[in-house]
Amino acid sequence: MFQAVSILALIVSSLVAKGNACVVPTGINEVGGIEFSSLTFPPPPAGIFGACIGTAVPTLGEYETPIQMRMILAVVTGVYGAASAFEENALEWLGRVDVSEDRRRCANSLWFQEHRAVTLAYAVLWHMVQFVPNSKDNLLAEALSWNLDLNICDTQDCSDISTPWGLARAMLEEATEIFAVDGWNADGSLSSTFNRVPFSDWRSNQYQPMSDKKKESREHWSPLQETDGLGFMFRQEHVTSHIGETARSFFLGDDDICGRELDNPKYDYALEAQLVLDRSAALTEVAKAEVEFFDSKMASIVPLQVQYHIRSTGASLDSWEFILTDTIAISAIYEAIIVSWKEKVRHDRVRPTTWIHENLGQQTVVSYQGPSEGTTGPLPADEWQPYIRVMPHAEYPSGSSCLCAAFAVAQRTHTGIDDVTTELGGPLLETIPAGSSRYEANQPANDIVLSYNSWSEVAAKCGESRLNGGMHFTAAVPDGETLCGDIGLKVVEYYHDLAAGVTPANAVSFEEALTVPTESRGCGREKGGREKGGGK
Repeated sequence: MFQAVSILALIVSSLVAKGNACVVPTGINEVGGIEFSSLTFPPPPAGIFGACIGTAVPTLGEYETPIQMRMILAVVTGVYGAASAFEENALEWLGRVDVSEDRRRCANSLWFQEHRAVTLAYAVLWHMVQFVPNSKDNLLAEALSWNLDLNICDTQDCSDISTPWGLARAMLEEATEIFAVDGWNADGSLSSTFNRVPFSDWRSNQYQPMSDKKKESREHWSPLQETDGLGFMFRQEHVTSHIGETARSFFLGDDDICGRELDNPKYDYALEAQLVLDRSAALTEVAKAEVEFFDSKMASIVPLQVQYHIRSTGASLDSWEFILTDTIAISAIYEAIIVSWKEKVRHDRVRPTTWIHENLGQQTVVSYQGPSEGTTGPLPADEWQPYIRVMPHAEYPSGSSCLCAAFAVAQRTHTGIDDVTTELGGPLLETIPAGSSRYEANQPANDIVLSYNSWSEVAAKCGESRLNGGMHFTAAVPDGETLCGDIGLKVVEYYHDLAAGVTPANAVSFEEALTVPTESRGCGREKGGREKGGGK
């Protein structure tokens, strides 16, 4: 079906490579090769990347937030690496000059843009199949509709990086090696040989929930009871409790991660509990809509970024500008996740639900009465619940405010603007359809249009939604923003260096990236993460 390299292409590639240090792409629209016209791709504005994002993102909701971000980082860095080969100066995401130049496509080659499109398609599809496996069937159907053979390496030489499939395969093989030893224990092999539990805490000194028995109230995180609504009830486990100490930092470095610490929030829990109940009592339809909207970052801040790109440039999501912007955003969010998880485990703070139930008990409070009622009114304190599910990890700081702040700073630093209204002719908009709530039937009663004038407002509303939803005490949100905001700036600097052909000063060496991780990055505290006393 395919002939990876024609004799003519080999000769031309050899001559050009010696003179211009670039690769003449082969494999399509050459003698014995594939005709590009036989492939079918989705038209702009979706493009190849956009279509695959639309296919895979809905399945990401089945994973907890940290795992989502690791998965999508593996995808976007692979896509970025493939796209960078078609740029004049850009380096691949680890900043290796020699590797980048060995893959650089000759810009004056015949069918240059067609080769880029096919390379991008293979890179996106293969990376998503590998790292977002529950979307595999839908992605295979997508590939089939484009007449792309994802099993092409069974019949063609994918070690030849001059072909679209060879270059994409090289990216996939590297990503598979790197993310297999990134400290997340994604396949569970660091924990056990048999019956592995993916993403489990694999350290010898594993995280265990603590209870402060000496005080009247418990101040440490405690697992909440959850139910599937069908009779199955279970207790939470702190999700990925190890990643703050073991997950590999690709863009900041361990010294930066370790240097980011928050002081004890010194909560007055009785006062904070009342504030939580009051905010819950004051929920409006718009506030409820924002709580749900910002609950998934892949369904909120990432689509807002997509909207901004399309409205400001009109360009496809396959453009270099979008791929660079998207990779920056996801990379900033990834590093923010690591930092916030380090601090969550170090402080190990109780969630409002636990504190209110254990300390207010059967006292009557006035607050949100739950989705069956959908109203504010009196109820026993130990029957109160936040508006949406409380995620299985410690309260302080807010992971959402941390990563939304990192995202917003990255956006305004990379784009050079904060207020988007002048460039877009109005705010970023998101329509919440009537009756679309996942928690309350027939809510909202009418369509609600959420609008955001700036990236700063996006971050502020993201953090505020966690307070309104009842998942946090007050300090968690602003402290999360303080902890992580400038992560966005540092990640932008990293990728701007790459785009200019400069290896970032703190780039991770490829050899180091392929080393089995140690149990902890250190950070000057007990092996396993927490300071003595739970961060007090």
